[in-house]
Amino acid sequence: MGFRHAGQIASIIVDPDDSQRVFICALGNVWKPGGQRGLYRTTNGGRSWTRVLSGNPETGCGSVAFEPGNPDVMLAATWQVRRYPWKLVDGGPGSGIWRSTDGGTTWSELHRDLPPKPYGRIALAFAPSRPHRVYALIEARKGLLWRSNDQGSHWQMMSDNHNLDVRPFYFTQLAVSPNNADKVFFLSMELMESTDGGRTAFYADPMIHVDHHAIWMDPANPDRILQGNDGGIALSLNGGKN
Repeated sequence: MGFRHAGQIASIIVDPDDSQRVFICALGNVWKPGGQRGLYRTTNGGRSWTRVLSGNPETGCGSVAFEPGNPDVMLAATWQVRRYPWKLVDGGPGSGIWRSTDGGTTWSELHRDLPPKPYGRIALAFAPSRPHRVYALIEARKGLLWRSNDQGSHWQMMSDNHNLDVRPFYFTQLAVSPNNADKVFFLSMELMESTDGGRTAFYADPMIHVDHHAIWMDPANPDRILQGNDGGIALSLNGGKN
């Protein structure tokens, strides 16, 4: 099975304990309904694929993550989105946060403590140094940044600062430091950083180019950070101070 009709691929993750088990988070072709949308899994290194999470014809997969140290526990976010030449319909009942505890075979949608629907785009990130902690950026009418300390069973709104995600359909990305569960970077028009678990945030470095889309923190040396934006690649050797 190929992915010729998957449109946009939001992410690909590989089981750290089993390289034959791979997940493709496919958003789909946002210009039309249907196609290869949702979360797909292979257990044989890509020879065959099974869709394990899907929604309505306008809903694809926007984000997926393993719990660090326990890849049987996963969180995924679905995103209902449709583009037209004259408008963007961002969000709908198909958007949501889902959890699996059996390696992606079965999924349950999470609702408890989360804001009321509809949602738009959602981003998820676990904290490697505190594996049960997960952050969620949710495009919703109430709140923006949410945090759970128990794999998504309960949630707390941490911030409604929309500087964390200025244009949700275009950005909506975050990353947690490998060695500090309270240190979070938010990739938006500006690069934002929180050092208190999302309660407050500040501009990480106003001197670097705007429009941020990718970040990598070295697990062996978290002070070493590579960050991709519309101006190129930025390197920090002091944990993002500059």
